[in-house]
Amino acid sequence: LVTDPRSARPHRVTLLDSAAVVDSTGNPGQGGSVFTPSSAPDTVQARVAAFLPPGVEGDTLRTLRPDQRPGLRFTRPPDSTLPARLQFNPVTLALTDIGPDGVSYRTGSLPESGSVSISAPWADSVRTMRFSIPTASDLGELTGTVVRDTSHATAPLLVELYTEDASERLAVTIAAADGTFRFDQLPEGSYRLRLIVDVNGDGDWTGGRLAPYEAPEPLDLVEATERVRPRWETAMDTLRFGVQPVPPRAAEAAPPPTSDG
Repeated sequence: LVTDPRSARPHRVTLLDSAAVVDSTGNPGQGGSVFTPSSAPDTVQARVAAFLPPGVEGDTLRTLRPDQRPGLRFTRPPDSTLPARLQFNPVTLALTDIGPDGVSYRTGSLPESGSVSISAPWADSVRTMRFSIPTASDLGELTGTVVRDTSHATAPLLVELYTEDASERLAVTIAAADGTFRFDQLPEGSYRLRLIVDVNGDGDWTGGRLAPYEAPEPLDLVEATERVRPRWETAMDTLRFGVQPVPPRAAEAAPPPTSDG
């Protein structure tokens, strides 16, 4: 929300529709807030906050998935001076796609293979990020099967693919009726999965609410990571969601030895 300048006294913002603003788990806003603006002039300038897509802090090379394009996230919508200080290789690249948040910008079309790079002002220096564009031979697949209990058995089972540190959701699919799932065209690396029983069918996890009470949808973050290799289908061990593993049946006791004497 951006307003025209406000005087340095308390102001109230009221949500006429509490569902218009929700947090990351889908909980609606609480109706409004009171704030007091600073009387100091705003001298903070837009700057680069991060390269996109996100990656490990400090790396200088990121491998794109086939559906990804590189870009930058700014601290606020930039004016014309900041993009002019960016450098692209090849020079025909440009930030042409503005995300719905108004501060995430991505490039347009990319070469079919090879790499591209973006250089941006970073603190007192310039930081360059190179993005590798994979070919079909650089990609692998991840498959698996989920066995779940009978609760919410008819609700869709979402399988979400995350980065190794679970900081970014990369893709989501719906498991088949027999519990099988597949993720295609994955760059080499380690991934984690999150399982969700999509009770309300909205395609995402719903965290529930207190009033009126609504239980959160069942979910499970798979502890183990799975390594995907190029040109290889990685099959995971069977995942159990809400199902206790059945212990092996104890071996029947052997009959006591008999004596001939």
